[in-house]
Amino acid sequence: MTELVPFLCLRQTLAAMQAAANEEDWDRFLRLQEEYQSVAPPLPPLNRVRVPTNQRSQFIALLQDIHAGLNTILPLAQTQRHFLSGELAGLRNSAKLNNAYLGGRLG
Repeated sequence: MTELVPFLCLRQTLAAMQAAANEEDWDRFLRLQEEYQSVAPPLPPLNRVRVPTNQRSQFIALLQDIHAGLNTILPLAQTQRHFLSGELAGLRNSAKLNNAYLGGRLG
C-alpha cells in the first residue's frame, strides 16, 4: 500500500482542484495547483512501482481516476485562462487609451 500513497495524494489533490474549478473558486484552485506541483514530480516511474498482485486492479483504477481528473480539470482551467487573458487585454487597452487621451493626468 505504501507504493500507492503518492498516487492517492495526487488523486485527492486533483479531486480538490476539480471541486474548486467547478465552484469557480480560482484562488483556491491556484493554491491547490501549487500542492499538485509538489505532489506530482516525485511520483515514481510506473515501471518502478511494485504493486502486489492483489492490489493491481486498485492501482489501475487509481491511475484511471487520476487520468480522468486531469481530463476534467484541464478544459476548465483553459477556459478560465482564456477569460482572464481577455480581461487583461481589455485592461491594457484601457490603460493605453487613458494614457493617450488623458496624458497621465489621472494620477
